[in-house]
Amino acid sequence: MFLKALPLLLGMVMSTQGYGYLELPTEKINQFGTKLVYCEYQGVNMLPDSMWRTADCEQCECSSSGLFCEGFGYNAGVFGAPDGCDVVKDGCDIRLVVSTDHTKDCKPFQEGPPPGFFGSLHGPFGHPPGPPPPPQPYGAPSDEFGPPLEHFEPPL
Repeated sequence: MFLKALPLLLGMVMSTQGYGYLELPTEKINQFGTKLVYCEYQGVNMLPDSMWRTADCEQCECSSSGLFCEGFGYNAGVFGAPDGCDVVKDGCDIRLVVSTDHTKDCKPFQEGPPPGFFGSLHGPFGHPPGPPPPPQPYGAPSDEFGPPLEHFEPPL
């Protein structure tokens, strides 16, 4: 099964910080000639349209296309922490803790993030500084969108 999923897994690892994988479904014919389709997950056969989450912070879905699993919560990807804080796993959630004492929550922004933290185009809370600009009136189609259609030549 792993070799079937390897090309997709490699493509996903290069394009994301989290992880996900796809395995093709298993197909068997039973003693009555009925075609059975299922996904195998850790030794358990799951029927298509099944969805589940594990204590390992993985969510999976079995469909007629196969088994797709990806990390969620702590296993969703790489998380960065502000200076003086570490990211730790709390169940499947992430928690910011003080780097020197993992028993204490880290609250790096007591008054909100510093100005410019989210980029130079936004104020401290993600909105552009100052009042919003007034709405612009719509011009005639030839002013706003170029010349009228009758000025265009048909393609040859």
